[in-house]
Amino acid sequence: MQEPGLTADERKALMDKAPKIEDFAGRINELIAAEPKSDVALDAHLFLARGTGSGEIYDAAVAAVFENFSDSERLAELGATARPGTKTGDELLDRIINVTPHDSVKGKLMFTMANALSRSEDEESEKRCIELLETIQAHYADVDLGRGQKLGDRVVRMLFAIQHLKVGKTAPDIIGKDIDEVEFKLSDYRGKVVVLDFWGDW
Repeated sequence: MQEPGLTADERKALMDKAPKIEDFAGRINELIAAEPKSDVALDAHLFLARGTGSGEIYDAAVAAVFENFSDSERLAELGATARPGTKTGDELLDRIINVTPHDSVKGKLMFTMANALSRSEDEESEKRCIELLETIQAHYADVDLGRGQKLGDRVVRMLFAIQHLKVGKTAPDIIGKDIDEVEFKLSDYRGKVVVLDFWGDW
């Protein structure tokens, strides 16, 4: 697949020949049945869920994870297979959030839902998005995202963008100096047409 010079048809032919998860799901399920509550079984269920994304195999994997691993922090990985913004995707995320005892899973999946809602233009979606972000701020801001970043930091930025930077919102006030070194504020020009030109000389 990585070879340079392959045509689109050749790549498609290779993809068509590649084994499909459906072809060996039965064998994987036999291995799971031997130790249904083991870490290997959880790995296998998550592999099947990621590889299919929907359908009977996916549904069976999701059901098995909830049955045997509902207290695992790796429910976040199951949440990553959901399609936020769709009915089934949001139902899965809600179900995980309601079941998991882990704040890290709840916070991350709430942020996933808020992120999907933030791309919608309707008022209900925006309202729900803000509710989720405020819940994260209140209860899950300290969830560690790695590299020294906390979930609360991402939430602050997203809330600011939703409340101030979307089309139709009042822009945040900008204070600066004109070419004569006279201080001015963006709000001084409220009601007038303003063109902002951001540039740099680095």
